[in-house]
Amino acid sequence: MPTRFRTSEGKTIHEIRIRENQEVTEAEIQTALENGPENIVKAIANLPLPDLNRVVVEIEGDDTRRIATIIVIAQPETRGLPASSPTELWTAAGDPIHEVRIQGNQKISEAEIRAVLENGPDEIEKAIDSLRDALPYFSQVSLQFENDGTRRVAIITVVERRLSSDYYFHAAPLIQFNRVTGWLLGARLEAGKRNQIGPLWMSSIPNAVRPYLPKLFGEVGYGFGNQDLNYRVGGDMIWGQPDLSSIGVSAQIHRATTAVAPELFPHYGGVSDAFWALGFHNYYLNKGVETSFRWEPVIPTHSLRLTMRAESHESLEKTTDWQFGDWGSESEAEENPPITPGQMRSVTLIYNLNTRQNTGAHTTPQISSTGVVVPLQNSSLGWHNTLFVEHSNPAVGSDFDFTRFQLQLRYATSRGNHVIRTRLVLGAATSALPIQRQFIIGGRGTLSGYPLYAFAGDHVSLLNLEYFYRLPIPNPNGWEWLNHLKTFGVLFLDQGQVWNISDKPYRFDPKTSIGIGLQFGQESPFRVNVSKPLESERGVKFDLMWYSSF
Repeated sequence: MPTRFRTSEGKTIHEIRIRENQEVTEAEIQTALENGPENIVKAIANLPLPDLNRVVVEIEGDDTRRIATIIVIAQPETRGLPASSPTELWTAAGDPIHEVRIQGNQKISEAEIRAVLENGPDEIEKAIDSLRDALPYFSQVSLQFENDGTRRVAIITVVERRLSSDYYFHAAPLIQFNRVTGWLLGARLEAGKRNQIGPLWMSSIPNAVRPYLPKLFGEVGYGFGNQDLNYRVGGDMIWGQPDLSSIGVSAQIHRATTAVAPELFPHYGGVSDAFWALGFHNYYLNKGVETSFRWEPVIPTHSLRLTMRAESHESLEKTTDWQFGDWGSESEAEENPPITPGQMRSVTLIYNLNTRQNTGAHTTPQISSTGVVVPLQNSSLGWHNTLFVEHSNPAVGSDFDFTRFQLQLRYATSRGNHVIRTRLVLGAATSALPIQRQFIIGGRGTLSGYPLYAFAGDHVSLLNLEYFYRLPIPNPNGWEWLNHLKTFGVLFLDQGQVWNISDKPYRFDPKTSIGIGLQFGQESPFRVNVSKPLESERGVKFDLMWYSSF
C-alpha cells in the first residue's frame, strides 16, 4: 500500500526502509517522519540526529513499486578538519565540503552536474534538490560523505532515466480539408538530435530551440476527395550556435497541395476551408525537390536563406461541395481556379530582420513548400521585416521567365496597455507572372471586407493599421488567472491595390476597408472581425481569425 511520502519529482513512494545505527533507533526516525512533510528528501532533512551523524536516502524501483531506504551514517570525529570550504559547499550542520565526487553518470557530463551545483545553494543537501530540478533526467540521486584524512568528501551518485536521450522524436496527426482534396488524413513525423540530453519526446524542447536542431522530417496524407497521396520528406543539417551564428542546409522532396500566395495566407494547411463563412483558398499541385542554404550571422536579428527548387505545377479541380453549416443545402462551393501549369525552376533569396523577442515562438522565418517566407506568428513588439527576390529562367529548364520582389515591413509598439501594429507590403515583377506567383490581396489578414483572393496581379501595395485597446475585465473575486487574460477591442484599416504590367497607363485606385474586432489573447489569439469596404455596393463581412495576421 503506498505511503504518504513522495519523491522530489512528486512520485509515490510505496515502502520506506530504515537502516538504523547504535545512536538513532528506527522508532525515533519513524516518529520524526510522521511529523514531517510529504517530500521524503525534506522530511529526512528535519530528522533530529546526534552530532557526527548523517542521513541519506536511496530511492529504487518504478511506478509499480518504489522503495525509499533511509540510511543513518555515523561519521568519524572531524573536529580537526579545516573550517574553510574549497568547494564553497557545506553540510546542513555547517561543516565544509572539501571535495565533490560524482559517479553513475553516463550521458549527462560531469561538467553539467558541477555547473548546476556551483550555481545552486551553498548547503549540499539543498544543492542536490536543485540538481534534480535543473537536470530532471535522473531516476535517483543519492548523497553520502567520506573522510579522506583531513578532508570531507561528498559523493553524489546518480542513476539516469531510461528515456533520457541525445535524440528526440515527434509524431502528430495530419488533418486538413479543402475543396480539392476533401478531407486529408495522415501523420507528421520528426526525429532529430538534441543539443542537450533530455526526454525522448520533442514536447520537452522549447519552441525557440527547435529550428536550430538537425533533424529528419516527413508528412504523408491521403485526400479522400481526389484520392491522391500527398507527402513531404526531408532533412535539416545545422552547424554553429543559435546565440552566436549558425549555418544550415535543408533538402526535401514533396508532392503537395499548395495554396496560392502562402506568404500572405500562412495558415491554409488546416480545416478552415470546411467552414463556409471563412471563404476558400486557391490550390495547385506542386511536385518536386527543394534545397535551401541558411546563414544567421546575428541571431535572432538577421537571417539569410537561399532556396533552389525544381518543381512541376499543375491545376487542380474541386472534388467536394461539403462544408460545416451547409448540411442539406444544394449550394455548391466555388470552383478551384486554374493556375499557369509548367515546370518551375527558380532560386529565391530571403533576408529577414526580426527584433521581436518572444521566447515562446520560433525566431527563424519558416519556409513554405513554395519556398516563400511565411510570417512569424509572434505578436511581440518591435520590427519584423522580410525582403525576398525570386528568379526563374528558361536557361535552367524553367517554363517561366520572371523576377519578382517583395518587401514586408512590420512594426508593433505599445502605448500603455494598448498596442499599435502596422504593416506595409510592396511587390513588383519584371514580367508577367504565372498565376501561382502573382501577388494577392483580399480576405482576412490582408484586405478585410473583401473575399479571399479578390485581387491578383504583377505588382502590389498594401497597408494595414491596427489599434488594440485593452479591455478591462471585472475581477471581484480576485482570481489571479483572470488578471492575465488579455482581451482587446480592435480598430483596423486596410488599403491595397494590385495591378498588371499590361495595365497602361497606371492608375492609382486602391481598395479600402475598415472594421472592428474583438480579440482574446495576444500571443495565440482568437479574434472576431466585422469589416466593411468603402465601396458602397459591398456589404458588411464577418470573419474569424485564430492567429496574428502580421
